[in-house]
Amino acid sequence: MRGRTRSPQAETFLARDRPEAISGAYRVGEHARDWGVIGNSTGGYCALKLGPHHPDRFAASAGLSPYYKAAEDVTTRVTSSTATRT
Repeated sequence: MRGRTRSPQAETFLARDRPEAISGAYRVGEHARDWGVIGNSTGGYCALKLGPHHPDRFAASAGLSPYYKAAEDVTTRVTSSTATRT
């Protein structure tokens, strides 16, 4: 994961670092249309959030028996001081 912050960088790992590692080891497509993300239970919740957050990386996302509302985790919560303002 790039850069050091006080919070986990799970989304960066799953959306950028992991696809780069897979692409370096296997012959895979380069475009979002070639990639998808899927998960079960809590992983399904994450997959359903990850796909729409990164349409440039994943053309499809699926959840198998996903949670639709995860418990609040103070380490990944966005606050007004960490939110990106546009």
